[in-house]
Amino acid sequence: MSRRSSAGRSCFAGVPWVAALLVATSGAGAQVSPGDTAPEPTAVRISRGLDHRIRLGASYEAKYSDNIIQLSERDKLRLKANPDSDRFIIRTADDTISAGNFDFRWRMRPIRRRETTIRASADVYRYSRNGVKDYEEFGLVVSQEVTASRRHLAELRVWTTRIPDFYSRQLTDDDASFAAGRRIREAATYSRNEYGLAYDQEIINRRLDARLSLVRQERNYNSHFDERDSTDDSWSVAATGRPLRTSRIRLGLGYERGELQARGDLSSSPISDDDVSYRHHALSVEIVVGRLQVEATRESRDATTDNSFDVFHFMRHDDRFDFRGRFSQRLAGSFDLFAEFRRRSNDVTFPVGFELTDELTDYVENRFALGVAWRGVVKK
Repeated sequence: MSRRSSAGRSCFAGVPWVAALLVATSGAGAQVSPGDTAPEPTAVRISRGLDHRIRLGASYEAKYSDNIIQLSERDKLRLKANPDSDRFIIRTADDTISAGNFDFRWRMRPIRRRETTIRASADVYRYSRNGVKDYEEFGLVVSQEVTASRRHLAELRVWTTRIPDFYSRQLTDDDASFAAGRRIREAATYSRNEYGLAYDQEIINRRLDARLSLVRQERNYNSHFDERDSTDDSWSVAATGRPLRTSRIRLGLGYERGELQARGDLSSSPISDDDVSYRHHALSVEIVVGRLQVEATRESRDATTDNSFDVFHFMRHDDRFDFRGRFSQRLAGSFDLFAEFRRRSNDVTFPVGFELTDELTDYVENRFALGVAWRGVVKK
């Protein structure tokens, strides 16, 4: 079945962030990141002795996005005017998304007075009108307490996540276009693996925590875009604290820095292939008041290609902004209701002489979500 023919299906998909991705970093792609994978919450949260050994969790979320592949305003007008153009295989710029998350957590103490936690999660995303965007994500995280004392707790985490198949957008296949003597566009799809290591340290008991993390993301594009295969290595530091011991207010701050290195020009290609490599850094702030969480991230990306003929990447600078507000409310029993608003934007700057390409790269996406989550105990 083709990706386009799968449009119209309705199923579950995962919540935009899960605990297995506490240290997830910014996307590593040249165009867009998996649209439903939110950035890492800035706050550092060190576990403190769960009441039960095994827990299960599940959630369902209904979302609406007004720009599912983060098109520029010009491209949205093009899609509306001619949805059958080979520029697009989506049918609409906006869509509703069904999201489901399934979560398993097992706590044990193989080392005396030190807890070990294994957590596995599966997330499924389904788009109602654009099935080409459907995807799944799987995660596994292992946490190990380093210190035996509950005071100044230290914890080490390792994790991995995998997205088997993710659709980005239609892109020009330069090699095929050169051979055919005309422009040929193909679907840019890739698989993504992420590997991470984090060290959490409580500095002031129940008042101030800090985290240092290292992350590698690997993307493997389909054969039309081998030059975009990449690795993104980054490091980040984060801290969270409570101004008052009894306060429900929590403040967090995080910084991340890294570099994405793509394959770039292929020796087998008769023409020069694009190099989508870039350096990036980001600053995040978070405020939590009771059940209300507000987070903002500002990321800068600087392309590193030295090919001046690559007008979409040479000396390119991206300023990305990500704002998220989330509110949750406990319902009866083990159920929670939550609502979320998220806004993402990108503002691109090119060197003098390339300003006209800005209208093809700038975008704004607004996303609204409403969902319910359940957590249950299997074994005490």
